[in-house]
Amino acid sequence: MGVIIQESLLIISDTYKLWPDKKNKKEYHTFKLIESVRTERGPRQRMLLNLGTDFSLPEDRWKDLANRIEEIITGQDALFAYPADIENLAVRYARKVIDYQGEPGGGGIKSTDPDYHRVDIDTIDNERSRSAGAEHVIYETIKSLGINDLLMALGFNKPALDAAIGVIAARLIAPSSERATHLWLQEMSAMDELLGADFTDLSQDRVYKTSDLLLRHKKQIEDHLCAKECSLFNLEEKIILYDLTNTFFEGSGRYNGKAHFGPSKEKRSDCPLVTLETEMITVREDNRRLIRAAIIKGPDDDEVTLYCHSTDKEIKERGIKNLFESRFEEKLEQIRNALSKKHGTKVYEKVVEKIGRLKERYKRISSRYEIAVTKDENTNWATTIAWERKEQEKPAGVYCLRSNRIDFKEQELFNIFAMLTDIEDAFRSMKSELGMRPVSLVIFFTTMNLG
Repeated sequence: MGVIIQESLLIISDTYKLWPDKKNKKEYHTFKLIESVRTERGPRQRMLLNLGTDFSLPEDRWKDLANRIEEIITGQDALFAYPADIENLAVRYARKVIDYQGEPGGGGIKSTDPDYHRVDIDTIDNERSRSAGAEHVIYETIKSLGINDLLMALGFNKPALDAAIGVIAARLIAPSSERATHLWLQEMSAMDELLGADFTDLSQDRVYKTSDLLLRHKKQIEDHLCAKECSLFNLEEKIILYDLTNTFFEGSGRYNGKAHFGPSKEKRSDCPLVTLETEMITVREDNRRLIRAAIIKGPDDDEVTLYCHSTDKEIKERGIKNLFESRFEEKLEQIRNALSKKHGTKVYEKVVEKIGRLKERYKRISSRYEIAVTKDENTNWATTIAWERKEQEKPAGVYCLRSNRIDFKEQELFNIFAMLTDIEDAFRSMKSELGMRPVSLVIFFTTMNLG
């Protein structure tokens, strides 16, 4: 025995005219979901949902969509399976009707008075299961920091603000591409319900534009968070120091007198690094090391650079360099000795290939050597291998610090930088003895209170 469904929902096309002047007359079409209701004056129709002007489902399928929406709202099972596009649209529009209008025939939004019912938990079905815990924490944090108010002051309207908060939450909870962010917001997250929005209509293009808009206001957002941090933690002053010894040039740096090759913490020994030359004063001296420093002002006089040289660091760097040089020369000697052995590699191309692999293995110091291989044209064998070490002009044991405190002297800046050693020791303990690891935070600042 089948279930008879009374068709009380239908979709209609409504035409309205927009006449900005007498010459330009335009007609527009919008689509509406209509409910048939009984009143004291007879049957009437009322609009449940405006489907918008971009509703593109063919008219011959409107009846199936309206019937499926009514089945979902009234809790009836479908006699036959509907196509996937009809089912997806029906679930989407039925959810909107339930959220914003209430059930058909119910007279609109229901009363907020308590309405208790008995529920059989064995018959409960899950629908659109999505995460909300992490989203709730992030949303409350954003409100506490006043980021939503800041974005509204920057010109974000309600849809743009909702999308921006969604993008921020996605970056923190499920960091990925804009395309993956769009899918996460639509299918996996309940952030839109927390915001009182609906991300089922959120386009992928809107996600891209929202990310670009946030980047455009980066300076204002960072200034706001900086001020908020100072007020929350009662910070009076902040100093930021940059270690410039890792700064390298992507190009050749041929026309820059401060660019020289050297050891790089970023493993970019193929690029020239920043080096400086100036007069220096002693900032620390003991029986183990001597550290000298000099201040160089920036071109805009709003920042200074502290150029430091440490004898202890120089000894360490030179020791490392000498170790790699001795190993490199030892390997070259083995290749050269093989030329005189019975089964050693002698073919010129093979010898050059072995030297090339050796230079790739020791590329940090191989550029300091001139290597020449002599070839016998009659036998195509390598006869001799000779090498010469180039003179090195770049200094060792140097590092640079940058600060916006242009009123500090060399000794004061160096003392503040030396305090970072204690901070690094604390982090090292957290990662080792305490067995902890860094976690993702909304904001992270390295600050120092000089009060």
